[in-house]
Amino acid sequence: MGDSRNGISRLAGVIEGEIKRQSWNPDTILDYGTLGQNGTLKTDSFPATMDKNDYSVLESCAKDIEEGEKLRVLVAWIEDDPVIIGILAGQKEDGDGE
Repeated sequence: MGDSRNGISRLAGVIEGEIKRQSWNPDTILDYGTLGQNGTLKTDSFPATMDKNDYSVLESCAKDIEEGEKLRVLVAWIEDDPVIIGILAGQKEDGDGE
């Protein structure tokens, strides 16, 4: 039985290490992202697409965002909250509305 526990412990260690290796790095506070034509946001370091209600936009940027336009943006992570703080010049993308 002792060998079984040791094996399970090693397996748990491998799984824990893999989770840590693939986890989002909380030290990253600035990130690039793509603002989709339908208003969704997908950052380069966070794989899930976020709806309009899941992120914030600085007022100075909001006036430059046109509905239906796909843009590359600069995102600041404030704890777990993404905030669009800038639009990258010359980075408009043609796309499928993601």
